Amino acid sequence: MYAAQAIALLVLAYLLLRLYRDYSGGRLDWQSGISWAILILVFVVVAIFPIQVSQAVKDLLGLGRGAGCSFCGVYRSLVLYRL
Repeated sequence: MYAAQAIALLVLAYLLLRLYRDYSGGRLDWQSGISWAILILVFVVVAIFPIQVSQAVKDLLGLGRGAGCSFCGVYRSLVLYRL
């Protein structure tokens, strides 16, 4: 699990760096930059605290598998935004 977390954090750090470069280069306006930064920071929280997030989702929705719900939302948003 720690290896998956480390890989996810490295990928997210790269995405934040790319976001900064695109914003500095003028390819993104400030609204888009903030939107992407918030989305990536949500993914960082899920990557750092996967068990706590899955338990919170499970308790909130009353489902037996909170991890499936939290990561399903992450993948769905990646497909929708074509990251």
